[in-house]
Amino acid sequence: MRPIPLAAGQPEYERIECRECGQLLAKRWPGGGLLVVVINQHVDREGRIVIQCPSCNTRTRLRPHRYRAA
Repeated sequence: MRPIPLAAGQPEYERIECRECGQLLAKRWPGGGLLVVVINQHVDREGRIVIQCPSCNTRTRLRPHRYRAA
């Protein structure tokens, strides 16, 4: 798979952090993919990924894919 070309100065990925403590929970790639970097996670009934912060136990809900207009 070829990497997606990035604009000058654009970050490689978007950091998704805990609202309470700032712990890194996941990375969102430019194509919309999601990489969860913590262990405590599950999928709820609506299809969202629920990540529990290992530091403060706050839950964050994310959509697995975020589609962007071309």
